Amino acid sequence: MTRELVYTGFVTLDGVLDSPGGKTEGHRGGGWVSDTEFVPEAYSLKAEELAETTALMFGRRSYELFAPVWPGSQDHLAYKELPKYVVSTGLTDDAVVEGWGPITILRS
Repeated sequence: MTRELVYTGFVTLDGVLDSPGGKTEGHRGGGWVSDTEFVPEAYSLKAEELAETTALMFGRRSYELFAPVWPGSQDHLAYKELPKYVVSTGLTDDAVVEGWGPITILRS
C-alpha cells in the first residue's frame, strides 16, 4: 500500500524554519508566528489541509510542545482522534498523553 506523505510547516520568506511558537529553545527566530499579522486566508488553507489529513507525525520536540495544549484545545478538536506518530529515540511510552486519541512512538 502506497500512501502520500505531505509536510506542512511555517517558513519565513527569508527561509527561517525555527521555533515558530516560542523562544524557549533560544533560537534567533523563535516566536515569529505570534508576532505575525493574522491572515484569515492562511487559516482557511490550514482548514482545507486538515480536512484531507488522516494522521499526524511529530518529532519529539514538536510532540512535547503540542501534547500538553492540543488535547484540551477547542480550536484543535479535529486533531483529537487522528492517529499520531511520534518519531523519537528518546521518548518512552510514559510520554503518551491520555485523552488525545491513538499515539504511537516510532523508535528508529
